[in-house]
Amino acid sequence: MSLGRSPLGMAFMTHQISFLKPSNQIPPDLLRRLFEFRHEVFVQRLGWVPARGAEEVDYFDTLGPHYAVCQDRDGQVIAGARLLSMAGPSMLRDVFPALLGDRPCPQDDGTWEISRFALRPTRGDRAAHRRALLSLVGRMLDFAVDRDIHRLVAVSDTRLERLVADVTGLPIHRLSSPQRIGNDWAVAGWTDVSNAARAALADRLRHDRARDDARTAA
Repeated sequence: MSLGRSPLGMAFMTHQISFLKPSNQIPPDLLRRLFEFRHEVFVQRLGWVPARGAEEVDYFDTLGPHYAVCQDRDGQVIAGARLLSMAGPSMLRDVFPALLGDRPCPQDDGTWEISRFALRPTRGDRAAHRRALLSLVGRMLDFAVDRDIHRLVAVSDTRLERLVADVTGLPIHRLSSPQRIGNDWAVAGWTDVSNAARAALADRLRHDRARDDARTAA
């Protein structure tokens, strides 16, 4: 999918490189680095997954997902996510049903699940950290709008949930109360997909870029 003419695609002129592609279109070396990054987050930090080697890979990676990836200019993965239609198996239904509370799990092709959503902790450059998150979420919104997906559902730790809401401004609706999983609190939430949401996020990214450029020039 080309994002060059979308509102968000035009805003992604940065030292970071972000994209969203099917698993079979991602170079094996980059996929390996993404799985190693996931190991750092979901095995070592969150303790959601037992340790099995240096990469975190599960059953859902065999179902032909799409991956959103953001790298810095040195090629380090700084953010990533996996997207799958909820018409079939999903982590929310099959791994984290407690996060549904008393709600039924969505199971339609108009709802897609974001799983293994992670952002590398900042190393002092908060502006780059913020842009990485805006970039990644923007790619996912572009993907969803272009495919007539009407809702995105995500499972994440509560810190990332708050960060996404604060940085992107998207309304995130919890399906139930957070649950303690491993070393941290996990939560499931959803947001509606629309052209208006995509345009608002693009404006936010442009504003951030203009502010950062002004600070650099001062």
